[in-house]
This record gives sequence, C-alpha cells and structure tokens, in this order.
Amino acid sequence: MLPNELLVEIFHLVAAVYDGNIWKNRAMGVCRCWRDIILKTPLLWNEIDLSKDPQFVRLCLARSEDTSISLYLAMQSPHPRILAIRDFPALVSLLELHHPRISHVDLYVDWTQADHQHEDPGAMLRMLEACLPALESMSLVTGPGLSLRLTRNYLPRIQSLSLSGVTIDWTSLPLPNLTSLKLCDVIHPDASHPGCLASLLDVLDTCNGLENFTYEQWHAVPGLEPVAAVHIVSLPHMQRFFVSGSPRDILEILTHISLPRGAHLSVELFELGADQDLDIEHLPILAAVLPRSATRLPALADVRHLMVWFEQFKLTIYADEDRTEFWESQAWKTSDYKCSPSDGDTPVMPALCMAYHLPGSEVDHYLLVNVMRELGQYFSSSLETLIVHGIMDIVETETWAGVLAAFPQLEYLEVISRECDMKYFPAALEPTPTATPCRGLRKLVLRYEPNDEDGGLQMLNALCVALQKRDEAHCRLQSLSLQVEPVTIDTMYTPSTAVSRLPADFEDIQEKLEILVDSLEVMLLIDGD
Repeated sequence: MLPNELLVEIFHLVAAVYDGNIWKNRAMGVCRCWRDIILKTPLLWNEIDLSKDPQFVRLCLARSEDTSISLYLAMQSPHPRILAIRDFPALVSLLELHHPRISHVDLYVDWTQADHQHEDPGAMLRMLEACLPALESMSLVTGPGLSLRLTRNYLPRIQSLSLSGVTIDWTSLPLPNLTSLKLCDVIHPDASHPGCLASLLDVLDTCNGLENFTYEQWHAVPGLEPVAAVHIVSLPHMQRFFVSGSPRDILEILTHISLPRGAHLSVELFELGADQDLDIEHLPILAAVLPRSATRLPALADVRHLMVWFEQFKLTIYADEDRTEFWESQAWKTSDYKCSPSDGDTPVMPALCMAYHLPGSEVDHYLLVNVMRELGQYFSSSLETLIVHGIMDIVETETWAGVLAAFPQLEYLEVISRECDMKYFPAALEPTPTATPCRGLRKLVLRYEPNDEDGGLQMLNALCVALQKRDEAHCRLQSLSLQVEPVTIDTMYTPSTAVSRLPADFEDIQEKLEILVDSLEVMLLIDGD
C-alpha cells in the first residue's frame, strides 16, 4: 500500500547498505509488483559496479535509461584466487556511448599484479581523458606507471577531484570550477622535476575557486630553483587546507599561499629533525614549518585560544580565534581525535591543527619544552586560553615564565601533567619587582599525578606561596581546580587510595588555598573521569 515513490526510496537506501546488485536480484523475486517497480526505476540502476560481468554492466546501462550514471571500481581482495580478470578496453568500449551521462567516477585501477598486466588499465584512464560534459566528481587511485591528462574544455562541470598514485601533467589542470581537490602521492611527468613546488603553486593558482584542498605525501626535490618570495597564491574561497609531509616541504608551501579569514589550516608532519644537525633539546619545532610572517594565514595571526598536546609518538597544536564547539566539547581529550579533513565532514575542527608524528625515542619529551619556548614568537600576545599537556617535570620555571610573559592577557590556563606533577610551574606565577604575570588570569586548572616522594607536596607549597604573593599584589585568582589523576592505568584507583597518595598535611594546604582563591575545586579522578 506504500506509494511507489516511497517504496523506491526504501529500495535505494537498502541497496546502499548491502551489495546493491545482489539485493535487487533477490528483491525482484519477492513479487511481480516489486519486480516491475525495480525494473522500471532507472535511479535504481545508475550506480554501476565495473567489477561485475560486462553483460550485467550493459544491462545496468540500459535500465538506467537517460539518467546520470556513477561508475565505481573498488580495490579487489589481495587473495589471488578471487581476483577477477578485467578487460578494460572492452569496458571502455561499452561505456563510450554513455560519456554524456557519466556524473561521478570512483575508480581503483592497479596493474601491479603480474597476472593482470595484460588487462591494459591505461584504457580506463584514456576514457577519463575524453570529453565528459556531465562529470562532477572524480576519485582515482592507481598504481605506479599510469598517467593522466585532464583538459578543461572536456570537463566543464568538474567540481571535486581526488587523485592518488597517478602521474599527472600539472599544466593540464586549469579547472577553475573545482571546489575540492585532493592529491596523494601524485607524480610530475618530468622525471627530473617530480613534486616541483612551482608546479603545485601553478595548480592552486589556476584552481582559484577551491574550497577544500588536501595534499598528502608531498616530497619536494632538493636542488631545484627556489620559488620567488613574491610569488603568493591567493585562495579567497578556501575553507579547509590540509597538507602533510616533512617540515621543510610544508614550510615551502605555507610561505607561498594566502588564506582567507575563517579558513581551517591543518598540517601533518613527518621526519621531524631529519634535515637538522642540531641538538634535539634545541630542535626548532614551530620555526621548522611556520613562515615568520603570518599575516597571510589568519589561522595563525588571529589566535586567542591555544593548546599544545604532547603524548607518546605525537605532538599536536590546536588554535582558534573563537572558543568554538571544539573547545566546549573537549573532543581533543579523546585519544582518537583527528583533525584531518579526509572525510570532508569533521564535526569539530579548530582553525589550526598541527600534528607532529614522533619516532618514539627517549628524547621526544624535550620537544614539548622546545615548542613552549617558541609559542610567543608565532602566536598573538592577546591569547586568552592556553592548555598544555605533557611531561611537565622537565619544564623549568624560566620556560614557564617566558610563556606567561608572552601572553599577558591570559584568562584561562590549564596544565595537564603526564605521569608527574609540575613542581617548577608555580614559581612562574609569582609577581616580580616590575610586573605580575598574567594579571587578568581568572581560572587555573592543574591536573597531575602525585609522585612517590611527597605526593606533590613541593608543588602545592610553591602554589600556596605564589597565590599568596598574587593576592598581595591585588591579582587574586578567581578559580582554582586541582585534579589528581591515577598513578598508572593498571592501578585500582579509588577515592580512598587517592587520598592516601596525597601529602599528609593536604587538609592544611587545602585550607590555605581556600583563603587565597575565590573558588577551589579538588577532584580525585578515577580512570581519567
């Protein structure tokens, strides 16, 4: 009794979840009514799997009538017994009369399997070089040795383009209607100039309508002529700009682009320090990747909320102009949070996300100190929020004092000390003969693990002294939150055992703190909650 339109929509939704072709064949056997509806609905046949038998592909083309069609070819299972041999030239010939209807293409074309090299997958790429007037999006993943040339007049409606592993003629990309471009491990056809920065800038310059750009596995070539400093590519419509690679290569790209206000900038960095001969304790972190002038990158220039998050194998920096949903939801406290816009629908994403992948050596934790020393050089003194997470027992008072001096308008400060306390931090809060650090500081959050020696007594006593001096200097702290974490993940950590790890005179310390701040909160965390 359902209207046909509603029944078709249900069929379409179910076919998208299961193997659409198998499901449709079974559904047509339910009754004559279902069979007639499915057979006579072109929209149920216009998503065509090119891995199927050519006869079935021909059938789908006929039943889709004059509707737009989407072609897809997924990566096959690596098991050699179930690899299907494809006749790509025959498929291309079959599709030739339907070029004007092709609107979406999602293809995985690889000929690395020895048994498949006679399939001629290049024929499929030659089809993509033909005139496709209705094509709106193309996603292509290939193996080595396959090349592609795109022509503007042949692709008048192309808006989204994703290329991986293909050798492409950069000069063939004047596609001003593109709004989304993803390039992964893309190769320049001239063997002497693979990954040429000038070519990439030319691509961005000609595709000036881009809103989303992703470049992964960028490898610049040493010894090439440098791009002139005055060569700046403006991307006025950009919303999300993501690039990954080594710091040196990322710096080259960021130096020559200009993004509009509100654009999200994400960078993912590998091989940190690979090109440096410096001592790891003095290795530049921000300076290795960020241009000295940030006026063309509002995600850097307009920052008021900043976070430095160090964990094993990774150092991440988040920054925003406004306190967006990202900060309120605290999504960043989950270990699986990622800022890569690869799915195009990241729910919460800060204006700036920088992820450094670390080798996991013993000296990794020094990188946190290095980046803290550089913060004031790259972020505005009008910073309001600062959150720092990492191993804090190596961050000396001098480093903390430099951070607080760089951001005198700080209102919210959260320090999360990983596997230790922060005994050197409180002294940096003390007023000096010339100034009081962060006079407008309103809320301070300190999360730490009580150590075996004194349960954090040295830190707590130093905190009492610092807050007493600030109170006398008329810079009283409004809110203080002390959050005590489990010592190890494997330890059964209950409120009673938490209390036993605190200093014996903690109650006296708590009474002092209650006098020195307007609001005191003491939290004993269990499993991080």
